[in-house]
Amino acid sequence: MHNGDKMKYEDYLKSRMKTKSYRLVFMLLVGMLCAGCYDDPRRSFNDQEIANAWADMTLYITKHTPSNSPTFASRCFGYIGVTMYESVVHGYSDYVSLAGQLNGLDKLPLPQQKVYYNWIISLNAAQAEILRSIYIQTSDENKQKIDSMETLFVDQFRGNQLDPQIIDRSIQFGKSVAVAIFEWSKTDGGHRGYLQNFDKALVPPASPGSWEPPLYGQSFSHFPLHPHWGKNRPFVKLNAELPTPKIVSYNKESSSDYYSQFKRVYEKSQSLTQ
Repeated sequence: MHNGDKMKYEDYLKSRMKTKSYRLVFMLLVGMLCAGCYDDPRRSFNDQEIANAWADMTLYITKHTPSNSPTFASRCFGYIGVTMYESVVHGYSDYVSLAGQLNGLDKLPLPQQKVYYNWIISLNAAQAEILRSIYIQTSDENKQKIDSMETLFVDQFRGNQLDPQIIDRSIQFGKSVAVAIFEWSKTDGGHRGYLQNFDKALVPPASPGSWEPPLYGQSFSHFPLHPHWGKNRPFVKLNAELPTPKIVSYNKESSSDYYSQFKRVYEKSQSLTQ
């Protein structure tokens, strides 16, 4: 890649990153501008936009929450995703709840029979509730962002003169699903894992090829991040029963499989382009 092309590509990446970060802000601003004109259906957010907005909010909160880590964030994404699914699944006859299928998730709240629910309102309430709960350590400013977006979408439906009983019923169902899933999450071994990112009492093995803290690593700590995370309860029980793959034995001899694997990685790294 020539220098000129590289600069253009880098400028393109920067512009894409800015566009992504402004997307949620733009949606919220449009929503606030339209707050007084929901009688015009063209001003309303559709179901996909509301779901996408919560996905964007989840990414924003994840990025801007202190003491977060890749391991804790991936766990949060799992529970937030299950919550979104369960908040709407009863509105679609082709799909079934994950209750009774996921490890330890024996049951979840059920909607009342023969009454109407607005499932996107349920999703809106559930996403706000699970985000506030599972990222309890996030800033008050971030919690206000969650509250504001939840209110923005509820106000849209109230402005569209939807039956207040349907709105309230849908909100309560979504929140009850989120509360149940959050309670389930507390028992998996990773609850509030950001408080124990590093085990300072851990003594790593001293055998050749064992992990050592990198000299210029991403973390200030000289201890491994969440070294006991593999003991947490997986979503699928069978995953905990899978045998550990056989590890290639450490061997510095140039004729060994271990050396050959590292050599192939190194050689490939020398030919990679941007």
